[in-house]
Amino acid sequence: MRISGINPVIYNKKNPNFGHKIIFDFGASSPKVTAKCLVTTDNGQPLYFKDGFYLNNTIKGFKNGNAFIDRVGQLVKKTYDETLQRSKNGEFELSKDEKKLSGVSIFIPGTTMTKGKDDVIAFMPNIKDTEGKSLVNIDFSEYENQLKTGKLPIEVSDDFELFVTKDLGGTGLGLAKVLGEKGLLKEGDYIMGVMTGGGFGSVDVKVKDGRVEIETSESSSYLTASPKDGKLEKLG
Repeated sequence: MRISGINPVIYNKKNPNFGHKIIFDFGASSPKVTAKCLVTTDNGQPLYFKDGFYLNNTIKGFKNGNAFIDRVGQLVKKTYDETLQRSKNGEFELSKDEKKLSGVSIFIPGTTMTKGKDDVIAFMPNIKDTEGKSLVNIDFSEYENQLKTGKLPIEVSDDFELFVTKDLGGTGLGLAKVLGEKGLLKEGDYIMGVMTGGGFGSVDVKVKDGRVEIETSESSSYLTASPKDGKLEKLG
């Protein structure tokens, strides 16, 4: 995966839109799929964070790709309701417009691709169906359309967007955002981030000609010498 053409300067600007966003990070270190959730205002101010829970309630896998989408949809609804309840309880204040859901971002341990105008999960090697096969070709476009057309009990903003990407890409974007906000992205910089869990991946953040390039690599199958006996084994 490669993302390019991002100007570091944009990370110093604040988004003036209203609403709140839900961000999920799913991991494959458990067959139930580990889950983390961050809820923010539309301009990125954190409201609350949750981790230590799972997307699925069984270790036997998902029936199919649609079942995976259904579980994500249930989690979106549960999180949306919890956000409104927390606001009602006085934990934080949301205006009428901010109570609308302006976006859902999903970071997955796999590969994504663009199909038309939509993000599709092409392959998640370590997230399985009930037959033990990797989930493939998961298209969220119908679910996103149901949200936008008011067919689901969630109020969304006019500019609502559902975004699905590889977790490594999200890591690279996060690194670029944090460093850009601190003014630490300089021409010629080359930064590498490493993620472990159900696999072993790396992401490179490169600043070239005033732009940021983000390149990801799934390195689980790379061989390295075991620190115990010196034999070759996979990083993953």
